[in-house]
Parts: sequence; structure tokens; C-alpha cells
Amino acid sequence: MATNFLLSILFSLFTFFSFNPLSSYASQPSYKDHCASIVEDSTPTSKLSLNPFPLGDHHNGYYIGGDSIIDVGASWNRFSFYLSKRETRATQTPKLFKVVATISFRSTNTFSDGYGSYYGAHRRGYVTFKLDGFWHESSGKVCMVGIGGGFSKAGNPLNVNAVFKLNNVFNASNITSLVSGSLESLSPKKDENYFERISVLMFPKGSYNYSLDTIEVAREFSQGSDDREGLALNLNSFSFCKSPLSWGIGRLQLEYSLDCHSSKKCSISGSSGQGQLPSLMSLTGFECSLTAKKHRLRVLMEFPDIRYHLINQSFDAKTMLVGEGWWDEKNNMLSVVACHIMGMSASSLDGTHVGDCSVRLKLRFPLIWSIKNTSSIVGQIWSNKSASDPSYFKMVTFRNDEDRGVAGQGLKYEYSQLEKVNKTCPTHKPNDKGKRYPEADSRNMGFGVSVRESNKRVAWGYSEPLAVDDEFSESSLYKTSDSFSVFSNEVPDGILNINNGSLFNISYKISLSVMSSSKLGDRDSVFNLSSQRVKISAEGVYDAGLGTLCMVGCRDILSNTNTEIPVAHSVDCEILLNFQFPSLDLNDGSYIKGSIESTRKEHDPLYFKRLDLSGVAYYREAARRNVYRMDMEVIMALISTTLACACIGLQLYKVKREPNVLPFMSLIMMSILTLSYMVPLVLNFEALLTQNPNNKNWLFRNNGWLEVNETSVRLITMVAFLLQFRLLYLTWSARKSDESKKGLWIAERNTTYVTLPLYASGLLIALLVKLNKGPYQPSYWENMKSYAGLVLDGFLLPQIILNLFSNMRDNVLSCSFYFGTTFVRLLPHAYDLYRAHSDAPQDNGSYYYADPSEDFYSTAWDIAIPLGGILFAIIIYLQQRFGAHCILPHRFKGSKVYEKLPVVTESEAEKETTNIGYFTGGDSIIDGGTSFNQYSFAFEPMHTRATKSSDLFKVEGSASLTSSISYYHVGNVSYGERLRYERQRRYRRSHVNFKLDGFWSESSGKVCMVGTGNGYSKEGKYLNLDVVFKLDNVFNASNITSLVSGTLESLRKDWSHFEPISVVIFPKANYKYTLDSIKVANEFSSGSDDTTKGGLPLNSMSFCSHSLSRAIRNLQLEFSPECNSFKNCTPISESSGQLPSVVSLKGIECSITNNKHRLRVLMRFLNISDFGISQSFNPETMLVGEGWWDEKRNMLCVVACHFIGKSSSLAGTHVGDCSIRLRLRFPSTWSINSTSSIVGQIWSNKSTNDPSHFKMITFRNGDDRWVGIQAKKYEYSLLDRVKKSCPKHKPVKNKKRTYPDAYSYDMRFDMSVRESNKRVAWGYSEPLSVGNEVSTLGKNVSSSFVEVNESSWSVRISAEGVYDAGAGSLCMVGCRDLHSNSLSPVAHSVDCGIVVKFQLPPLEAKSGIFIKGSIESTRKKSDALYFQPLDLSSSAFYTEAAKKIVWRIDIETIMVLISTTLACVFVGLQLFHVKRHPNVLPLISLIMMSMLTLGHMIPLVLNFEALLTQNPNNKNFVFGNVGWLEVNEIAIRLITMAAFLLQFRLLQLTWSSRKSDESINGLWIAERKAAYVTFPLYAAGLLIALLFKLKRDGDEVAVLTPLNQHHSSSWENLKSYGGLVLDGFLLPQIILNLFSNMKDNVLSCSFYFGTTFVRLLPHAYDLYRTHNFARVDNGSYFYADPSADFYSTAWDIAIPLGGILVAIIIYLQQRFGAHCILPQRFKGSNVYEKVPVVAESEAEVETNNL
Repeated sequence: MATNFLLSILFSLFTFFSFNPLSSYASQPSYKDHCASIVEDSTPTSKLSLNPFPLGDHHNGYYIGGDSIIDVGASWNRFSFYLSKRETRATQTPKLFKVVATISFRSTNTFSDGYGSYYGAHRRGYVTFKLDGFWHESSGKVCMVGIGGGFSKAGNPLNVNAVFKLNNVFNASNITSLVSGSLESLSPKKDENYFERISVLMFPKGSYNYSLDTIEVAREFSQGSDDREGLALNLNSFSFCKSPLSWGIGRLQLEYSLDCHSSKKCSISGSSGQGQLPSLMSLTGFECSLTAKKHRLRVLMEFPDIRYHLINQSFDAKTMLVGEGWWDEKNNMLSVVACHIMGMSASSLDGTHVGDCSVRLKLRFPLIWSIKNTSSIVGQIWSNKSASDPSYFKMVTFRNDEDRGVAGQGLKYEYSQLEKVNKTCPTHKPNDKGKRYPEADSRNMGFGVSVRESNKRVAWGYSEPLAVDDEFSESSLYKTSDSFSVFSNEVPDGILNINNGSLFNISYKISLSVMSSSKLGDRDSVFNLSSQRVKISAEGVYDAGLGTLCMVGCRDILSNTNTEIPVAHSVDCEILLNFQFPSLDLNDGSYIKGSIESTRKEHDPLYFKRLDLSGVAYYREAARRNVYRMDMEVIMALISTTLACACIGLQLYKVKREPNVLPFMSLIMMSILTLSYMVPLVLNFEALLTQNPNNKNWLFRNNGWLEVNETSVRLITMVAFLLQFRLLYLTWSARKSDESKKGLWIAERNTTYVTLPLYASGLLIALLVKLNKGPYQPSYWENMKSYAGLVLDGFLLPQIILNLFSNMRDNVLSCSFYFGTTFVRLLPHAYDLYRAHSDAPQDNGSYYYADPSEDFYSTAWDIAIPLGGILFAIIIYLQQRFGAHCILPHRFKGSKVYEKLPVVTESEAEKETTNIGYFTGGDSIIDGGTSFNQYSFAFEPMHTRATKSSDLFKVEGSASLTSSISYYHVGNVSYGERLRYERQRRYRRSHVNFKLDGFWSESSGKVCMVGTGNGYSKEGKYLNLDVVFKLDNVFNASNITSLVSGTLESLRKDWSHFEPISVVIFPKANYKYTLDSIKVANEFSSGSDDTTKGGLPLNSMSFCSHSLSRAIRNLQLEFSPECNSFKNCTPISESSGQLPSVVSLKGIECSITNNKHRLRVLMRFLNISDFGISQSFNPETMLVGEGWWDEKRNMLCVVACHFIGKSSSLAGTHVGDCSIRLRLRFPSTWSINSTSSIVGQIWSNKSTNDPSHFKMITFRNGDDRWVGIQAKKYEYSLLDRVKKSCPKHKPVKNKKRTYPDAYSYDMRFDMSVRESNKRVAWGYSEPLSVGNEVSTLGKNVSSSFVEVNESSWSVRISAEGVYDAGAGSLCMVGCRDLHSNSLSPVAHSVDCGIVVKFQLPPLEAKSGIFIKGSIESTRKKSDALYFQPLDLSSSAFYTEAAKKIVWRIDIETIMVLISTTLACVFVGLQLFHVKRHPNVLPLISLIMMSMLTLGHMIPLVLNFEALLTQNPNNKNFVFGNVGWLEVNEIAIRLITMAAFLLQFRLLQLTWSSRKSDESINGLWIAERKAAYVTFPLYAAGLLIALLFKLKRDGDEVAVLTPLNQHHSSSWENLKSYGGLVLDGFLLPQIILNLFSNMKDNVLSCSFYFGTTFVRLLPHAYDLYRTHNFARVDNGSYFYADPSADFYSTAWDIAIPLGGILVAIIIYLQQRFGAHCILPQRFKGSNVYEKVPVVAESEAEVETNNL
């Protein structure tokens, strides 16, 4: 899955950078065929450094048409034309230029409802054309052909050919100049890619000549009666083409004279809509410049409908004017002469032209504001034509819709209603209580309000001060960074007047908007004219000593009308406003209360009902306290989550030490805790990655430390989630792997049945309680979150209930876990008690700890919940100390009245995993696969009751049938001490469960029960089964001949019917051993075989224990040489006729009776081809018997009996013919010919004449592992041959070399085997004894080889000889086991004509430490047992070297921690850099960012499973006990995750900035070019690097180390090259800089030099490591891993030099320009500068509105 995920990412990146929709299918059309008649073609010559094209590199315009391919279905779509320069060249023809360009068409809907609320619906039909052609400078014509691609409005891909034509493209332009043209399809009309003609229009900008500013026109603007003085603008700071002025003039309200009732003599631009007069005007300055010391601009005037104020609307000449304007510094006003756009038809723009420049506009910024005039922009529009002219219109005034002005010298506010205020407003007594109230100049004076009318909430709004005394409020003015201040410095909040006379004149602006859910029908409502917004200007007096504000207000009548004709500005000033501010000293209940009343009489048409206002007083001082509180809460969250991690870690440590407690942990509890960490991560992950610094509350905008702490909390929460998920996984795995814990699953299910209804009922009760509290009604989601927090507070409840059902008595949970986690969960409630009495309650999402939306918080809950949580923790403590039922009353603890029913006792259940039973039949419901299957019968009597009949008992219980087949595939798939029969299991399972109830007759031993079952058939269908279950021979006593048999029959006749199932079970209750008699004991004492002597005692071990039970499951049989068939050679009969090779013993039950170890045993005879532990039940190949341990002779004696009955059914099966004897012992002395730890014999006590008599069979264990009991002594027998065969070495003097000690672990090793210079096998060697003492290191000196000589699959050699510890030489004589080479298991035989030699390297060696050796046959070549010499080699991995490696790994882990932390720091510094300079974000290479992100992500994806499912038992012996190493590994992955999140955030910011700013299309082109360069470079580099690496791998000697050495795989080679690419991560940025000619500091020095340092540091370390540590290839590298990069002396020098070089290149490019690294001839030329282009000053002020 991880591979698919990575491939999808790489594919997406490749598709993005390489896919070109313009050239996927269509071919480039011919220029000569379509354009040669318009503009001739010519041969291009040199490329021009400057663009001579008059429209510039980027231009926008308008178009109509293209409905079939562009989404134009909406009424108010904006149609824009975009031309982007690609390449311009001169040609051989003068004034003819080759032009390559891209044009794009798109439409986007963006609306406003006319009241400041915007909404959008993007409907895109996006088409892009790649064109090339020619421009003729003299004629002004352009003709181009090309291919278009994209997606139609229906979403279908487009691929079209088109011709593009333009007219009037000249180098000079004026007001009448328009560039028009068309885009026409070259496809036939019936073709699906055909589209109708698209007509385009643009306003040229190159060398524009302003021509309308004449003396005569200036006189027209000097006339007029407007007595309002204008504000002098500093146009060095402000511009009409930039915000904020461009925003201010973008929405202006028109006001007509009272006699204007239609568009006749009143319409400026003609009829708008259906004869309606437009109510809004939008001015757009699309070019601003400074010419002749006069600020000029070209302006577009648009008149949209009041119903939908369209921001980017379509081109409509009837509602648009174009003109020239200039700023009159003398009169402080903007003068504009506007012209009509004429000649536009419904289908074409070809005849469009500019004319009739009779419209005049003047605009000024009032210097003096008052309550009736708060508009920051006012002006007039008129016509200079006579009144009799048809196009004449009456003067129209306008003003801006916002109350925000422009900062300037002399701006003032005049109060006119103060006298009325003094009469209307009551006087208050002076403040004598010392309370503090907000200062008039502070930001606390602005607030939001909730509006109620007739006690019903109807609206919301805001209120902001406009001016205090004569000074304007800072929030009411537009201001630039270099504009002068017009207001005084704000008085700090802490220094306030408590003076009774602290009165301030103050003016306010108030806006009220109707709530969408409010229904207003009362005519006396302030909204009685169905308006959506009411604007009120007010002025009055604020008493800072009492916090009272009383004002007289004027309501804007125009904003309240919905008439079709906007009349002249009028107001209603009969309004009284009162507000009371709360004291700054209050901690709670801080609400601003107020009212708005009309002073008119009720019958007055302008009268309205009283409005009650309220708002939360969020003072700055309180805000500072809130910030302090939030910081404290974040720290509390950090501490709590860290404590939670510690508690979970301690529980993980406990289950590691005591893994047996894992199944007893409640899965419900673990799931609840895991979800508690996962849900916040899922909900907050997007916020963590996409957090927008601009989308912050003003109080916290500059509190960067808070953001850092938030991120830290989420990262630590992620750690807690991973640890908790690990604990959940371990619990689930332990429960699933141990099927004997089936009772726990039932208990867990019962727990679910109890807890879920409890949780559901608790939810209902808690919600009812919570919903009835307070006026605030939380949402359902908040209620659910709160209740989830309550459930988490009582997280121990499922464990308590599970303990009750399972009657648990173990210490399942550590005290630190359940008490610690309880403390973590209850601490927020204690904090909430403190917070409730210290801070005002907030409802703004500012809670980071003890969030009221995530739990139940109040004084009552904060006491009740901790008490409940502590109670649960105490209950768990008592249950684990005194038993689960200790908390129950005595009458509920169960009864011991009836214990007669024979079931397995608790002590027996601890010894045995499950009752053993078998069944046959049921193929339709059980996927068995054979006629006989193992049957797992788990009968659990839930209730047993006596009945009126003393012999009859009512039984209720559950049972299950399970079919399970497990196979062995025998083969050497390991090495060293782990070379074993590796099981490759193939499971075929099906389960059917039943709930039964019925009766048991004690006297007859019969059981009959009926019930229902469910499960799945072998076809996968869900089954509902009705059954009857019958058993016979269920008695209270049993012996060897006792078998419980029965049937399970279906009661249904439908498709769920199944054939009867026969069952047989070995009873265990009150079993009596009967076969241990004196006569039988004498049979075991007879015999003269040497194997019966010298056995070891059993001590305290049991044959039912894990080690011995596994050892006796695989015993190799050895028959006498004359045995070639079953006749008189085996105790069983088999139809195949082949002798069995293995006998498998399994203890059914072990016990100690009369101080004697006894057991019941099953014997199974198997062929080696189908050897298995859980084979199917076959009476013909199985025996059952009784055994006992003879302590006097130290041997196991077994009497075995045959199963007698039908082979096709279990019905009637019984036990008989107990004539088989088996004895087993553990030899006390080993020799070269006998190294088995278990030996024994099987024979029959019948006479030789009996047909069932067989010859004695010997056996020995075939497993190489010792079984817990091993020989005490070794007897050497071939030392004389060793002295003859091994050469003598001279003593070594003063060599200062030491070799491995004979008793050390260094004496065992794995080997690679070559025969005739060809690698043929591998194996291992371990010392068996040193001197006469058996070694504790291993079992024998042996080697296993695959496919050698006569071997069927392996060769085993036992050897003895002499080891010279001074010279490191080992020479031995060996004996080869011939039994393992034969398919017929004959008596034990060996070939001892073998010499084995090894030379061990000294301990001081640091490299090239290889063990060399050989195995040779001393026989003649003609001998049948002769074999060719074998050459052995192995890497000597000494213990001392291993300790050094552990030390090296610790160093490397620390290096990784430091490096990854540094990487986080450097990425963080780059994030800080782009936060300060957001304009550089689009210039960052997406390829580089993607590479760095993948560099952190891939290790996370590959290692995530290892992080969660790491098995502590699956460790190499060198690192098995290094627990601190595991902790560091997890720390590395977590820090890597942090680095990935930071790097992904940087990638997301880069992508978003590039996508959001579509005007920088050239960067996408440069990025694609960079991809075209880098991808081939990477591909070529990959091939070259792999060739070098593969050649190096081919030259290496193939040896096998004890730690998995192997050749580099293709995946490792790819990883290595990936590391090399990451070392040069700056290459894509360098290439992108070249293509985009970047000149900015895109990357911070700390980022690219720091990340380069982090990438190159491993190579410096590798140089150090090479000269101080031996090179191994065992996956033990945590830093500078050779599989993750190219490491060698050459690479470790070349790569750092290359990395430093590219970092220096980036530095030079950012300092001197991207092209500074190129030779002069590649930097371009400045020769051609003939064609006029837009000046730089013009370009700076140009906008993208057109």
C-alpha cells in the first residue's frame, strides 16, 4: 500500500510537470494556409532581449462568443482575455516580428448582494491556446495559428486548432485606440471540437498619449457650486491604481435628483437592465502614471445593477465608459473625461470604437466630516451637452458606501448635535467607587452587538468610534506606511482617568444587518422597508469615569430604501442612542448594554420600535489576561499529554515484562483511549498544515509563541496516539493469537452489551441536563464532544466490567497507568474550578485546556467527575489485589453448591490450551478439506441447575466447531542458531458457534441439548443454524478406554441444513491411570541396548511444558536395515505402503499422582513429506496411551493403545489392543556418533508369530535445539586421527595478535559454501564442547548444506578436533550423518572420513575479517562416499566488534537526532523567511520542495509499520537487549515526522501561492522547463550511477555474515540514488532561477546552507567511520546508511564538494541575479530596444483588472 501511495505521488508530479494538453492529439496548423494573406511570414533571426510587442508580456481584455466551449451560462460571468509572451524574434523582413504566445479564456462568477456580503460559485470552462505567428509593425496586424487544449464547460477535454487575428496593434495609442480581433476554429462545423467565432477587444497601453486634458475642459471642472473642501492627497503614498484607493472607488452609490423617475434625461450610459437607473458605479484605474508632473490615469467606469454588484463582470459597452483622468492639486479633486464605447453588436466586437467624450466626473475627499456627511468620497457626474441633446442627462452625485476615509493633513470632524445631546441625555452622579472604564481613545470602544426587537433577536452589527473630540480614530482611516499620522498617541489601558469630569465628545458609525432567519413584518420596525442593513451615524458624549455613552444619531434613509430609483441623500436624525460599558475590573458578566430609540411619535412614518443592544466587552487588558491564560493552558496541555505518554509508556513496559496480561486488557477501554488521541489529530491536522497567519484574531495575531506551543501540543498528541495505538495493537494481537482465551472474547462481548447501553442512556441523561442549562444552546456536535469527554473521564469502566465477567485476578494494569491516566483526565476539572473563579468565561474558541465543548465543566461536574474517576481507579486497585468479584455483595459472588458436572478444572485449564476433540462431516458448513479434522470443543456451562429429578440436571452453555489445518514445509530458510524447520503455514479456517441448552443424565451419561448457531459456510454465506447436540459416555470417571462420542444434527430443512457431524472427545474429569502395573514395569526394565543406560533426570520439567512438548513433536524414526515395507516393521497400517519417518508425541494431560509424573499421550506416525503439528485425525496412524517417568532409570515409559473402529466415521470408535511400548530418555554423555538429546525405542510385547508384531524401532530427536536437558559430558574418540590429519603449527611469537577464546560466542559462525569455485550452499557451525565439558553456546559442531553430493536437502556433520587459540586455527575430523540423506529411515549410520579446517582472523582486525575453511573427504575418489572438497568462508563478527557497533549505533542515533532537529530548525527559518517575505513563495521550486518532502515522508511510510508492530523477540542477538536503542529509534521517527510536517507546510504554501496568483503564469512555464531539464538529468544520472554500483557489487566477494549480508537489491540501489539526488536538492532551484531570471532572495541562507550541511554531514562521518569501524551490511546503520546514499572515499569527497558548489551558486544567483553564473554570450543582448514598451513606472501601478 505504501508503494502504491508513493507511486501515485510520483506519477502526479510527473503528470503535472510534463503533461502538455496543447499537443496531445492535434497537429500544428499551417501558417501559410490561414495567415499568409493577412501577415506575410519570414525567416526568424535573433531572439530579442526586450519584448517589442506593444501589448507587453501580459495583457488582459474582453471577449464574447465561444459559448460551446466556455462556460457562459451564468448571467454575470466575467470574460477576460490573457496574452502571455513566450518568445519574440526579429525576422529577415523589416518591421516584421515572429511572435509566440499563449492565450487563455476563462469565466468566473463572483457576486455581492449589494450589502457587503459576497458569495461565489466557480463555473469554469477553461481553454488555453498555444500560438505562433507574425506581427507587422506598420500595418498593426497580427496573425497566429496554434493548438488549444483544456476543458469545456461540460468538463470534457478539448483539443482544437484555431487562427488568431488582431488589428490596430501599433506602438502609439490614445483614448480612441482599441485593439480588436478574433479567434476562429479551423475544425469543420460538424466536428466536436468546432466552436463559434470568438471576438476580442483590448485597451492598448504602449506609448499612450493623454489628449483630453485641455484648457477648455479644465474650465468645465472649475465651474459648479460644490462648496465642500477637498483633502490634499499625497499621491506618492496613494494611487488610484492600488489599494486602498482602488477599493474605495470600486463601489460608489449614485444619487439622482428627485424628478428622476426613469432613465429619460437621467441615464449616464444608457438604459441599465429593464429601464432601471443604475444605483452603483465602479471606477477602475487600469493605468496610472506621472507625466508633466501631473498624476494621470486611464479609468473605466461601470454601472452595475444594485441587485448584484459584480466584481469581475462581463464586458458590456452599454454600461461602461472609458476615459482619462488627472489629479487637480490646486482644487484637490480628481477630474475625469469619459467617452462612450460604441459599435458593439451582440455577436461581435469588430466595429467597436470610442467616441462621444461628453461625460465629466469630479471626485474629492471631504476635509470636514459631520454627522450628516460621513462619506470619505463624494463627487458629481454631468454631461457638457445642452439640455436639448438626446444624450444629455441631469447631474448625478455619488458617494462611497464605506465610512472609512483617507488619512491626510487637516482632516477634522465637526459636531452639530451636541446641544441636542445635552438636552436629551441624563446627567449622572460622579463615580465614587474607584471603578475603571475604557479610555475614549482605546480600541475597547469598538464592539460587536446583538440586536433584539420586542425581545426577539433580529439582527447583528458592529459599532466603531469615528472621532474622539477633533481627532479621528485610527480604525476609521485608510493609512499607508509612510503617510503622516493625524491622531494622537493612544493612552495605555492601565492609565485611566477616574475623574468625575472625564467627558469626551465622540462620534460613532453603527451598522446593523438583519439575520437571515429573522422574519420582519411589523411596520414599526427599523427594518420596515425590508432593508437588509441600517447605517447610523451618531455623535454625543462619553463619560470615561462612569462608562456611559449617550448620542444622537442620524439614520441613512437611502440605505433603508429598496426603490428602483436612488434619490438624493437624506437622513433621519431623530434617534437617541445609549450605551453602558462595564468596568475593566470585572472578571465575568462583562457585557455592554445599550439601546436605540426613535424620538418621533408613533404615528410618524419614520418612527420605529426600540432596539435593545448587547455586546461582549472584550477589553484589551482582559485580552492580555486571556493570552496569559491561553499560554498557561497550552503549557498545561503539554504537561498533561507528556504525562499521558509516560503513563502509556510504563504500561507498555509492564506488558513487555509480563506479556501474559495482555489478553486481559479491555479492548473497549483501549479503543476509547486511542480514539481520544486520534480524533483531535484528525480534526486539527488540516489546521496544523494550512494555518493562515492572516486569519487570526487581532488579539493573538502577534503571539507567535502560542502558535509554536499549539504545534508542540499536536505533535506530542501524535506521540501519545502512536503509543496508545501500539498498546491497543498488542492487546488485540495477544487476544487473537491465543485462541485458548475464547472465554475472554465472550467476556468482552458481554462487557459491550453492558457498556453500550450505559453510554447510550448516559448520553440522553447528560444531554437533557446540559440542554437545560443557560441561554446558550450548544450544537449537537458540541454535545457529543462533551459527552465523549465524560466517557473518557470514566475510561476504566469497561475494564471493571470485563474483570467481573472474566473473574480476573492478575495485575493487568500498572498502577502508574490507571492512576496516572486518571490524574491526567481529572486535572482539567481541578483547573476549571480555579479558572471559574479567576477568569471571565469566554465563548471564542480560545480554550486550549479544559475546553467546555470537550467535557462537562461546572462546579458540580468538577467535583462529581473527579470523585467518580478516583472511585473507578480504587475499584481497579481492589480488583487486581483481591479479585474482580471483591467489590460485589456476597450473594452475587457465585455459589459452590453444584460442582458435579464433569468439566475441566481451572488448574487443568491453565495447563492445557483447549479440550481436544475431533469431528467428521459437516462439509457444507465447515471448510475442512479432509474427511477427518481436528475439532476444538469449548463447552462453557454458563448455568447449571438441579431439577426435580435427582439424576437430571439443566445445562446451558456454548460450544464451537473449528476446522484448522497447519502444514510444515521443511527447508533451511535461516542460519546460525536459528536454523530450524521453518514453518510456512497455510491456514484454512471456518468457525461455527452454538448456544445450547438441555439436560444431562448422570446415570446414563447422556447429554442432549438444542440451540442455535451462526457462522459462515465454506462458500462464505452467513448461516443461521438450528441444531440438536447429543453426547454419550459423559461420566464422572474415565480411563484409557473412555471416549465421549456424539453427534451434532441440523433441525432445518432449508439451505442451512447440513449432514450429521460425528464427534469424539477425550474425557479429562477424574481420569484414572490403569496401565502402570508391575508386569508392565518389568517389560521396560528388560533390553540390552546402550541407549537405555546413562539417562538424565527430568527434574521439575513436564512433558506438557512448552520446551519439552515441542521437542517430542518431531522424533526421527530408525528402522532395522531389512525393513523396506510395513510388514512386521511398524505398529500402524498405511495404504501407501511407505514407512513413516517421524513420530510425534503430544501430551493430552500431565499430572503428579503418588509423587510420580504421569501423562496421557497421543502418538502420531507421519511421513516427512506431510509432517505437521495439527494434522487431521486418522485412527489408523494414531495411538493413545499412558506414560510415567521412571525416576530410578531416568526414562519415560509409555503404554500405547490402538483406535479401533470404522475408518469412514468416528461413530463406534473405541480404544483397544494396548500392546505398544515406548521408552524415552535424555542421554547423559555425547560423542561424535551420538549427539541427540532425546533417544528411545518403540516395540510390541506380542510374540513374533503374532500378525501385529513388529521389530523394534529406535528414534532420536531431529531438532538441533537443546530441549532444556542436555548431556553433562562429551567423550572424544577420534583425537588420534586428528593428530595424524592436522598439520602442526609453530608457536607464534610477539605478533601482538589475539584470537577468539574457545569458550566465547565468537566460535560460532555462518558459512557460505563453494564447490568447484561455484557457490552451492550455506550453513552454520557451533561448538558442542570444549574439553570434556559440553558448551553452553550451542549443541554441536555441524554444518547444513543445500543440494550437495548425495544430500536430499541437507547434510549434518559432527566433528571433534583441536583449536589453537594462539594461532586461530581449528582442525577437526568429522562424521557425516548418512541418515539425513536417505528417504528410507534406516538405522543410524555415519561417514567419518572427513577433515574440517578453519582459520579464524585476529580480534584486532578492522576490515576484511573473514573466516576461511574447508571440508574434505579422506576417501578415495572411487569410494561411493567420496565428495569433492568444499571451500568455506564467513564474515567474522566478533562479540567485541559487536560491542563497538552498539557504541557506533548510539553515536549514529544521536547524530540522526541532531541532524533531523537541525533540519526542522532550518525549515522553520525558511517558513519565517516566507512569512516576512510572502512575495518570494511563488519563486520557490516545486520540484525541490517535493523532493525534500518525499525525503522525509518515504522513511516515515516505510518505517510506520515497524514503529507500531515491532516485535521485541525478532531481534538480532547483538542488539536484543539494547532497549534504549528502540527508544531512540522511535524518537527519530517522531522528529522525522515533525520535519515532514514542516516541509509539507512549506510545499503547501509554495503551491498555494503559485495557484492563487494566476498572473505569474511565466513561473509555471519556467517550472515546466526546469522539469524538462532535471528529469532527464536524474534519469541519466540514475543509469550511470547504477552501472558503477552494480559493477562494484559484482567485484565483491560473496560471503555470508551472521547478520544478513546480501547483495544490493534494485530497491536499495534506487534508495541510494534517491539520497544522491537529495544531496543535490538545490539543482531544480538553480535551473528554475535560470529560466525565470530570478533576482530575489527566495531562499534564506540558513535554509540552503543549513540543509546542505545536514545533507553533507553524513559523508564526512562516513569518512571517519571507514577508518575506525569494520564495514558490515546488516541493517545496523542508523546514520549514513550505505543503502540510502552513495558512500565511499571518492563519493564522500565528491558529493560534499558538489553540494557546497550548488549552495554557492544559489548565493550568487540571489545576490547578483540568476544569469550571473552564465557566460556573457548566454546572458542575452540589449541591442534591440527600438519598439516602445510600457515604462517601469507605469508597470508598477498597472493592475490586472483588465
